[in-house]
Amino acid sequence: MTAVVNGVDALYTLERCLEKSDGAVLNAAIDPLFTVAGGPVLAQVYGICTVDIGGAANGTLQHTTVTPAATVSLSTTVAIGAMNAGGSIRFVGAAGVLTPDDAGAKIIDPVTVGDCWFLLPIGSLGFLGSASQTGNFKWYLRYVPLSPNSVVTVAA
Repeated sequence: MTAVVNGVDALYTLERCLEKSDGAVLNAAIDPLFTVAGGPVLAQVYGICTVDIGGAANGTLQHTTVTPAATVSLSTTVAIGAMNAGGSIRFVGAAGVLTPDDAGAKIIDPVTVGDCWFLLPIGSLGFLGSASQTGNFKWYLRYVPLSPNSVVTVAA
């Protein structure tokens, strides 16, 4: 039995998370990460580099919506070519600054510059690379459904 809060089934408001382990750095193409269906979600996105990127490349987080039909850049475009295995990538501040960090563990200070929450309507979330490289990211999506019909899945 699920709890009902203010007449709403509280189960759909629980935070969830997903992992995509084979995030590629592609040449001027979007690597599909996650698919949002049924309704919008609030989400945070993090990446861990699992294989050195291995050459010059830039990256941008993008969301492609069904209605309206559009692709929106959710982050700044930043150089990721120097990323080494174990480094992290996250999106911070009001402008969604893509922030690579090779230090491994990271103190996240929400008072100074917090990690971004994205409002993702029905559509697909992906990572646009500027040059094909051998590197790989493991992507994590932390999300809260905004509708009892909202579902997020890992893209193929």
